[in-house]
Amino acid sequence: MLNFNDMVINNSEPIYIQICKHTKRQIFQISAVNGDVFPSRRELAAKLGINPNTIQKAYRLLEDEGILYTKSNTVSSLIVDEQIYGKVSEEIKTEFIGSIIKEAKLCNLSFKQVVDMLSEQWEEQR
Repeated sequence: MLNFNDMVINNSEPIYIQICKHTKRQIFQISAVNGDVFPSRRELAAKLGINPNTIQKAYRLLEDEGILYTKSNTVSSLIVDEQIYGKVSEEIKTEFIGSIIKEAKLCNLSFKQVVDMLSEQWEEQR
């Protein structure tokens, strides 16, 4: 079953989007794999303290993306194949790099400054 215990809800984006991103991060980190079962909509709503309709909206979006399969309104399970993993991986990496670029530009950092800082920090983290 997917883990939503460490999910922290913020006010910067819709909760259903946060649920989808949390799911995709678990796929990217390979902590969620093909066939993993999702909590029921009511169970997840109670755990997160939100409206079940919000959970339904998140599950529907994941179904539309081909990541979630629900058989006759019963158990929902994860679908992860090479194509899904590739798509999720690219989406996560693009969002991550995009956030770095956005913050760097807000700080008026040049591309060279960012690359130099990244290189320096990369070496220090070894």
